Amino acid sequence: MAPLLTFHGHIVDLRRYVNVHLYHLRPLAPTDRYELWVRAFSGEEKKFIIHTREMPARRGHEVSLVMDTRSASQVLAIANWTTVDGINYARTEPAALLHRSDALASMAVLGAMVGSMGWPGVGFFIPAIAVLLSAAAIVRLIGRARLAAVVDHMIDIESWRTTRRPFLRC
Repeated sequence: MAPLLTFHGHIVDLRRYVNVHLYHLRPLAPTDRYELWVRAFSGEEKKFIIHTREMPARRGHEVSLVMDTRSASQVLAIANWTTVDGINYARTEPAALLHRSDALASMAVLGAMVGSMGWPGVGFFIPAIAVLLSAAAIVRLIGRARLAAVVDHMIDIESWRTTRRPFLRC
């Protein structure tokens, strides 16, 4: 797993946008988008976009954002030091367990089974694809739980670094 980055500062601007088109296409996907500008104590400002339904901070609050180093634009958690509140997006709004690529893999497995065994391969396809999709979901579930634990640990480290006291989770 790639190491995580943190960005600490004050929120200078926070705007909420509602993505109406997501209601019909993906009913469980986040339908709100928050754009926030955070100014570090060095004067540097950065813009972050968070697709979420929950935002535990407002303009003027002191926050720390936890991000993945591979995609620094993806915020995994936000810790609000003004209100001593926060949210771990890796835990509250995790990625889906099954992806579109799983459907393509299913079709490839079906083609390979029919090509190698003929029509009896269609009968073996259902149990084989059930095992394949179950294994993919279990691996992603374990990865999701591990990422949430690592993000929690990073919030604790950031808490000790910024305030020299433990972070209280509600």
